[in-house]
Amino acid sequence: MITTVELKLKNIIEALKNSSGQQFFENIVLSLASTINVDYVFIARLDDKKINSTTIALAAKGEIVDNFVYDLKDTPCADVSDNSVCCFTQGITKLYPKDQLLIDMNIESYIGTPLQDSKGNVMGLIVALSEKKIENEDFIKTLFEVFSGRIAVELEREILEASNREYKERLELALEGSSDGLWDWDLTTNELYLSPRYKEMLGYKDDELSNEYSTWYNNTHPDDIEEILHKVDSYIAHKITVFEHTFRMKHKDGSWVWILGRGKAQFDKDDKAVRMVGYHTDMTESKTREQETIKLKTLLGNIIDSVENIIFVKDENFIYIECNTAFEKSVGKSHKEILGKNDYELFDKKTADFFRTKDKMVISENKTLSNYEWVTRPDGTEVYYLTVKTTLRNSEGKVIGIVGNSIDVTEEYKTQHEISRLKSALERSPVSIVMTDKDGIIEYVNPNTSTVSGYSKEELIGKNPRILKSGYINDEEYKKVWEHISSGEVWTGDFKNIAKDGSIFWEETTILPSFNKDNEVDGYIAFKLEITEKVHLKQELKNQEEIMIAQSRHAAMGEMISMIAHQWRQPISVIAMGANNILADIELDMVDINNLAIGAKEIIRQTQELSNTIDDFRGFFRPGKTLEDILPEDVFKDAFGVIGKSLQNNNIEIIQEFHNGKKITTHSRELMQVLINILNNAKEALIESGVKERKIFISINGISNGVEITICDNAGGIKEDIINKIFDPYFSTKNQNVGTGLGLYMSKTIIEKHLGGILKVYNKHYTQESVVGACFTIELPFNKNKGENHE
Repeated sequence: MITTVELKLKNIIEALKNSSGQQFFENIVLSLASTINVDYVFIARLDDKKINSTTIALAAKGEIVDNFVYDLKDTPCADVSDNSVCCFTQGITKLYPKDQLLIDMNIESYIGTPLQDSKGNVMGLIVALSEKKIENEDFIKTLFEVFSGRIAVELEREILEASNREYKERLELALEGSSDGLWDWDLTTNELYLSPRYKEMLGYKDDELSNEYSTWYNNTHPDDIEEILHKVDSYIAHKITVFEHTFRMKHKDGSWVWILGRGKAQFDKDDKAVRMVGYHTDMTESKTREQETIKLKTLLGNIIDSVENIIFVKDENFIYIECNTAFEKSVGKSHKEILGKNDYELFDKKTADFFRTKDKMVISENKTLSNYEWVTRPDGTEVYYLTVKTTLRNSEGKVIGIVGNSIDVTEEYKTQHEISRLKSALERSPVSIVMTDKDGIIEYVNPNTSTVSGYSKEELIGKNPRILKSGYINDEEYKKVWEHISSGEVWTGDFKNIAKDGSIFWEETTILPSFNKDNEVDGYIAFKLEITEKVHLKQELKNQEEIMIAQSRHAAMGEMISMIAHQWRQPISVIAMGANNILADIELDMVDINNLAIGAKEIIRQTQELSNTIDDFRGFFRPGKTLEDILPEDVFKDAFGVIGKSLQNNNIEIIQEFHNGKKITTHSRELMQVLINILNNAKEALIESGVKERKIFISINGISNGVEITICDNAGGIKEDIINKIFDPYFSTKNQNVGTGLGLYMSKTIIEKHLGGILKVYNKHYTQESVVGACFTIELPFNKNKGENHE
């Protein structure tokens, strides 16, 4: 037999059969109110902060009435919301005197049970209210306990659906004015809702694409599907907290549209995902910009890495967060090894302290700072950097770090250092230095220039160097100098200038043109050495040399006169004898016309010989200051005409070998004096040596830049311990009564200082004859002025 309780329970269950949602809640509150015989039964939902509760079904004296919002403060429902079952069979208003609702409704008793969601959190409550004392307390509590689970499941589902509806409504409302498309995926049925805007992003109208999972699958790029589904699985398995992914979908026109998909899952009481709702955003334009930005960033990175400048970025804690390849090379570490480190982990303490001090200054002073710094590279080389540091700011203008740019200026430093040293040298140089522009206007003079000229720096700058012109050098010569240097050539020569006080001074000058980047002359630099005293000494020396040459020539006159006397003896004897014979024939009356003619002719021939001898010696004594174009062979013949007889009389054989034929421009009389001097020395050496076969070898040969004359003898040579002294003044191997010791000294002076040539001596070994002789070699330039030595 069915009891009353069983019947009541059966009625409740029957009332709940096939009902859900709001109908379920209304049926159960009516059934429970009737079963337990109370005035009111309601089911309420708590807000997130448990401040208010909102009834979702309220049975009042057998009827469903309107729902209301109920403030939980100072009510028994507040205790129930703390997950407690509350049962007050009478006097409820005395226990909760501030609950005005209970007082207004004249409530005497109260029973409330919390409703928990699948995670055990209180989300609502079921409450029974009565205007009289409740008699069946235990039954009611048991009944609430039995049905609270079923009510909680339905309430959680209702809350979830309401949340979904609200979310979807808000989402659709939000997306209605945007470009995003909504999607709603039922994971239990695999049904998929796609909003019209979603389809529009792919170029379709709403009715052109069906709301099916296959629509999404078939239009998604094959390369992206697997990754998307993997991310969905990870999200619903709680491996990731947010579902967000960028992928490609095919547009109606065949192109690919970049989509940013976001979604949120709903889970049932068993924590199984039952639904995902989200939206898609067309990211094609931004993705294109992103790709272009990536390309630009890559390009920028490549550019930064390709520059030689060191570039680095530090955060506000002075930790390296970025750097280029040049910085990596400078510290000898990879990009990975640098990022995340500070200066103390990369450099020695002294260097790191310096960097840190500068970094703090940049941030504290909030401005760009630059400084020079020496840094030692890993290979030990020291590099001088110019480093510029500035603050790094975010979009809001807040300082978030430092950006640094370092340039290797080691070479510039060295150059500047050299320039400083050079400038110091110029300022202290004993040489006058003058710099002008391309028009010859003075731009710089060093102190020595003022010392020598008497003009101050201010008096010279802006002037033309002609301010020092003395008039000694004519305008034509100045013009030649200007043409020479303005063509880009270096000029060297001497200037005779006039100082501010009117005194004359000489300067040995070298003028160098300077050039601009287009290799055009843009100015001139003159280096001038004051040589006034040197010029005077040189002139004195030249005068002394002229005197010594004249003295040497006069000293040779005695020998020449002796030679003349010797050469005239035989012709005079022949003439005297012929004249005596004629006189004897006349006295004896034995004059024979034929014999007389023969005798007269002999007298004439001997007289001609005397005349020739006079001509030869006159050539030697005649002054020869002018330059002449001559054949060296002809000069030798003139010299031989003077000394030849003396050589023959001493049984000296002259062996000549001439292979020249080239004329030279020189002073022939001075060359003749040297040849006679060397031949005379050879003659005396041969006589003194006692060698039987006395020989002098003469050769004249053309060389690349002139002519070479060699005079050798076989007199045994010059002793090695004195051969380097024979050109010294007053050095002689002869008896003091025989020579002055000036002959060879003057010969060398004439050749090297007057004729611009070279005079050398050495001993020669004749292998065929096993003898030794002294050789004198004279090298003369084609033009005396081009080879002249000015020392």
